[in-house]
Amino acid sequence: MRKKQYIRRRHKHFVLLILEIIGTWFLTVLVIQYCTSTQQPVKNTIPVSRFVRPKQKEQTVHIPWNLILINHENYVPDGFQPDLTTLNNGCQVDRRILPDLQKMMNAARKRGLYPSVCSAYRTEERQTYLLERDINKYLNQGCTEAEARKKASRWVALPGRSEHQTGLAVDIVAVDYPVLDETQEKRKEQQWLMENSWKYGFILRYPKNKTNITKIGYEPWHYRYVGRKAAGEMKKKNMCLEEYIKYVSDKMYKIS
Repeated sequence: MRKKQYIRRRHKHFVLLILEIIGTWFLTVLVIQYCTSTQQPVKNTIPVSRFVRPKQKEQTVHIPWNLILINHENYVPDGFQPDLTTLNNGCQVDRRILPDLQKMMNAARKRGLYPSVCSAYRTEERQTYLLERDINKYLNQGCTEAEARKKASRWVALPGRSEHQTGLAVDIVAVDYPVLDETQEKRKEQQWLMENSWKYGFILRYPKNKTNITKIGYEPWHYRYVGRKAAGEMKKKNMCLEEYIKYVSDKMYKIS
């Protein structure tokens, strides 16, 4: 009798485990679909040809691959080709960051949390589409083209100036709240990541108190791989990537 009860309990636990795995997979798929969904057709459009790459800012100090700076002044170098690998959900990242990314996600899940990468590597064409989409959204709200561009660029980087084109950046959301807004910071997943991501080489790329430097609005879902040493120093010194690159550059100049 006891043996039969034991077998039934084992069978029940096995079924529950399978259902949990299926449920998590289904939620992850929904997250990706939500984060990459398109909007309805818009009344006005901004042609892609309007987005012209700026002249690249001259790099005077050699920066390792994990600290490449892509922002409003520095665009992805011409001919840059990341060495990509594909995650189980279809997102792609630079294969060199995968081991630390997996460790970070596994550590979170051991805490009973369910973070999910909903966006990672993007082509320049995809970035152009996302910016164009947001500009059109503001145009349809009655903004002038100049106003629409300014508002959109606060949240979406210009093509060629997005970290997502390097394969080093990932957007991570809570599985049960796949919305890219500031409410993400209230989720336990994000709170854990903000406190612990540096241990795995990741930083919150656009913190709330650094928008005057990054020129990008606060994004409590956007994490960037910089390596464990750099992430630890940035955490300790409360630096964003722009500040850290300057700090490293100044040190190199003093040494030379």
